[in-house]
Amino acid sequence: MSVDYTEMHGSPKEDFSVGSCTAIRILRCAYNSRWTLAIELLASGGATYENAGVPIYAKRVGMNPVPAEQQGSGTITSYEYAELIVEYGMREYETSELISESFEPGMEFITLDPEDFRWPDSGGVEGIDDSAHTLKDNEAPGRINFSGIYNLTFHGIPVLNMDLLNLMGTTNKFTISAPTLGLTFLPGTLLYTPPVTTPIIDENLDLAWRVDYSFSYMQTGWNRFWNQAGVKLDGSKGTFDYMYHKTDLNNPYFNHPPTDWSALGVVQL
Repeated sequence: MSVDYTEMHGSPKEDFSVGSCTAIRILRCAYNSRWTLAIELLASGGATYENAGVPIYAKRVGMNPVPAEQQGSGTITSYEYAELIVEYGMREYETSELISESFEPGMEFITLDPEDFRWPDSGGVEGIDDSAHTLKDNEAPGRINFSGIYNLTFHGIPVLNMDLLNLMGTTNKFTISAPTLGLTFLPGTLLYTPPVTTPIIDENLDLAWRVDYSFSYMQTGWNRFWNQAGVKLDGSKGTFDYMYHKTDLNNPYFNHPPTDWSALGVVQL
């Protein structure tokens, strides 16, 4: 900097959160040099704040005069010093090492076959037709299949690759970890849906990308389907099973092929 300045007591104030780092500094310089210092702080995309754990840059500068002795009536106050309030933040296109994650839980309701259930018999009470105790279609019970959306955003991807498109409609072949959420998703439980890609252009016209993934989660897996006639290990009926194509009864049919997602940047275990 060509302007001499002093950082004031109580400065800086720093704030860190997942995917974000900001700071506010209060600098004092000669009043007549305030504009020069402000321009130099904001030039070339903003001066770097050296003490932060990650690179952050000056993004806004406010200026206040340092109170001076009040002059007489009809005179213009002359100030010797100015204080600059400098706000620092991250450039979105430079946060390539940062990710943000969230999970939105949901559920799917599956109606069971009413023919597999009945109301209790009368116990032989005369005049009551026990055959009428079968369930009507609208009386069939249901079960809940838990689902959700796993949102994952990468900031500052320098180059996009075609796997972002080629892998749509596939499921995870390996267990996926959500590191900031502390969650893991078993193989076959996430479905890759179309991502949202947003170009980020900095002050120097350099291009980077933000990629927003939304993976659809199904607790029972995307390639297993409700089989009312299936038998569980405990002997009860109704379970989620793989289907088989009638021309290939040796290999399960995968409507959404299990695929290696390493090209997407997800954490595979």
